[in-house]
Amino acid sequence: MIDSKIMETTKSILKNFGNTYFSDKGTLKRNKVIEDLDAYTPMLMKVLLANQLIHDTYTESIVVENKSVDIFKLNQFIEMFTYKAYWQDSYTVLSFMLLVILEISAI
Repeated sequence: MIDSKIMETTKSILKNFGNTYFSDKGTLKRNKVIEDLDAYTPMLMKVLLANQLIHDTYTESIVVENKSVDIFKLNQFIEMFTYKAYWQDSYTVLSFMLLVILEISAI
């Protein structure tokens, strides 16, 4: 499956953490990434938000007491990992394909 530019960028950043977010076989440990994001792990958050693409895509500026504050859209960022895992599940893909075929044949 082809990764999006944002996923490629994220994986590149996560590789700097050694085997924390990748298995010995090079598979991304999605649950570990999500767990550390949910915990707002400081080093992870710092390197992710320092990346211009991630920052521009997943932050929103709001004004609080006349000061601009960037808010990280954490849930949207995490969805990138959960949906990717969901669609890679062969049963999910097969079920979706069968549903599409059934809908087309019903027309």
